[in-house]
Amino acid sequence: AWGKPFVLVVDLCQFGPENRQPPKQLQRLLKTFPEAAGANLAHVLLVAPNHAFKKYAKSPAGRLLAARYKRFQFVATPAGLSAYIADADVQLPPQSAAVDKE
Repeated sequence: AWGKPFVLVVDLCQFGPENRQPPKQLQRLLKTFPEAAGANLAHVLLVAPNHAFKKYAKSPAGRLLAARYKRFQFVATPAGLSAYIADADVQLPPQSAAVDKE
């Protein structure tokens, strides 16, 4: 199932304080992430990171994720996904796509 390279898209348009996860919980998630999936993970695209996420990324939990996966790419707007994913394959919710129009 994880034999082909894939891209993980994380929509951060609505990231807020309630989305923050403690380092311990993230460590548990990373331990359960299938090894084969990690080997074939081409990129983790972080779309439209807002101020709340940027602050979280500087926390111990954010640094833990960055150290584990060097494949993080920040994409300023949903339209920027086309550099990594074919337009036909991008299936963002309307709220996220609307960020480009604001």
